[in-house]
Amino acid sequence: MELISPAEYAKDTVLAVQDYSGLAARSLGNLFRKPLYVPDAIQQADIIGVGSLPIVILTGFFTGAVLALQTSATLQQFGSLSLTGQLVSFSMVRELGPVLTGLMVAGRNGSGKTTLLRILAGLTAAAAGVVRFRGDVVATFDSRLRDHVAFSGHLPALKDELSASENLMALVALAGTRVTAEQIVAALERVQLS
Repeated sequence: MELISPAEYAKDTVLAVQDYSGLAARSLGNLFRKPLYVPDAIQQADIIGVGSLPIVILTGFFTGAVLALQTSATLQQFGSLSLTGQLVSFSMVRELGPVLTGLMVAGRNGSGKTTLLRILAGLTAAAAGVVRFRGDVVATFDSRLRDHVAFSGHLPALKDELSASENLMALVALAGTRVTAEQIVAALERVQLS
């Protein structure tokens, strides 16, 4: 672990708080900026929140059941078996419930984003809805979409020992497309990764 001076640590901490505060302020400001997407926000809250209820309830039930089984044996040794329900309910509501709910909702939401990226890249068919590319509805494996979009998963495709441009060159070669080094540099500059 690298040692840093207290002044450097303080600067890093203040910068992190400043970045977070700026992001929070921009987010709050965007809530009132037109166009307002109230119906979309309500729909997303329903899909992410209410749609996660079945998995959250199942996880909570089985975790509570295991907790009751495990603690009842210990409580019985001390003659306090009647406290099992109270202990499990307290543990689930105060400690485990919020953690498990957060994990289930985040996991469900994260897998949805991955699915969306795979649909946009033409690797998976959409179960509902359509994909639009430059205003036109396109099929999952439409060549107009495939010629302009490439999908690279985060773990296996990117190599730490290669630069951003070398990684892109390798990915483009795998996709069977030819580009120049100048085009790679221009693409990286467009997304501020040069």
